[in-house]
Amino acid sequence: MNYAMNNFYFWKYKLIHSICSIIKGDCIAPYFLYTDTDFVNHDYDSNLLRIGTITIINLPPSTPTGLSAGFNEGIFLTWNENNEDDFSHYVLDKDTDDSFQSGQYPSIITTKTSYLDTVYEDGQVLYYRLSAVDSAGNVSDFSETLSFEVVLSVNEENMIPDVFALHQNYPNPFNPVTTLRYDLPENDHVNITIYDMLGRQVKTLVNQTHDAGYRSVIWDATNDYGKPVSAGIYLYQIQAGEYMQTKKMVLLK
Repeated sequence: MNYAMNNFYFWKYKLIHSICSIIKGDCIAPYFLYTDTDFVNHDYDSNLLRIGTITIINLPPSTPTGLSAGFNEGIFLTWNENNEDDFSHYVLDKDTDDSFQSGQYPSIITTKTSYLDTVYEDGQVLYYRLSAVDSAGNVSDFSETLSFEVVLSVNEENMIPDVFALHQNYPNPFNPVTTLRYDLPENDHVNITIYDMLGRQVKTLVNQTHDAGYRSVIWDATNDYGKPVSAGIYLYQIQAGEYMQTKKMVLLK
């Protein structure tokens, strides 16, 4: 193959690649086949041998987004869905080292957008990252690394808190699950409600009497009707007896 032909194929590949790179998943692009003499004479039209299509299958899926975690009978991980037509599965990596080099845990293969991790120890800091794979075996870039600290036990002398408290939700920002922790120094009726920034009630998370202790509740970014809410800033408010406290949290999409 002469230099001119090499040049043409390089240009044609770049053209096809630029077309395919702006759409998700694999794509079909035109191709043109010429003889060697055409490239020497630059007579591309008179000696056209074939016009057809080829399928470009070397484009990886988009990078997964929205990886977040909360605690509910385990470490509950969620993320946004990839929507490529040729999507195959996700690979979820887990490690105690943010370099993911220890090999302590096997990767998890799943087609879902959530995973409940039940293998952990109290006090551990675990790291997670996610990649997407298509039917051709192409692998996306890794998502942002998520860290999660496991806190299960409280010292016996601290089982009953000294004061009421509402803690900052974790993780924050989040999508779509976050955990709200609160402390009750005495038995009391507790109401925890989510509001939007216009003061409209979005969801009641807790409305019952609780014993004194360290408590938590998970919000899955749905309203009182079970429908997902839009991204934005939300307020969460606790009222227990005469105690009232409000904090902000950020939902990402």
